[in-house]
Amino acid sequence: PEMTMQEVMDLKEKTGHSTMPVTEDGTPHGKLLGIVTSRDYRPSRDDPSSKVATFMTPREQLIVGDKDITLKKANDVIWDKKLNALPVVDENDCLLGIVFRKDYDSHKTNPNEMLDANKRYMVGAGINTRDYETRVPLLIEAGADALCIDSSEGFSEWQKRTIEWIRENYGEDVKVGAPLPGRLRCRLHQGRYRRRLHLHHARNQGYRSWSGHGAYRCVPRSR
Repeated sequence: PEMTMQEVMDLKEKTGHSTMPVTEDGTPHGKLLGIVTSRDYRPSRDDPSSKVATFMTPREQLIVGDKDITLKKANDVIWDKKLNALPVVDENDCLLGIVFRKDYDSHKTNPNEMLDANKRYMVGAGINTRDYETRVPLLIEAGADALCIDSSEGFSEWQKRTIEWIRENYGEDVKVGAPLPGRLRCRLHQGRYRRRLHLHHARNQGYRSWSGHGAYRCVPRSR
């Protein structure tokens, strides 16, 4: 609440988020005191040094959900009350999260998006065959759902060592697809189903990929 309007605008510029909850101690799960949106201040007229507490929408004017609310019920409240966002709090009024109308719209617009059981986007990350012992644990801790080995060779001893280390540390049931060939940059096209990637070098004849719905499309790296 003691932050300034200028700090709010700087944060908006940095993250791209225009809706910001205001908590007592400024932490993500502190006691909810209010909420700030881009409609609460006018940069062209208001004093940039004014405190958040003076222009935020206070807690007593907010509609919130309790900790046991389901996502379906939260979306119903948003639509019934004509809200853009619904803060969710616990029994001590500490913030647990926010449900946004635009997320609902996004899910309906993109029915083939890849989501986990909690409706979070699934995320893939690249690893190499050198620092995997450091990188893999950090990526898994950060919540990565899939890892892709990016290497200069299609098949080699180095990938074998990488895969063996991963299976030794994370179980034999780890699913492994084909490694990426060298000198290619790949973009993942999300689809409804995940397919195993099959690529090979065609040397002087260029390259080709066995693609399918939800597969990779590869293009040569620019010189």
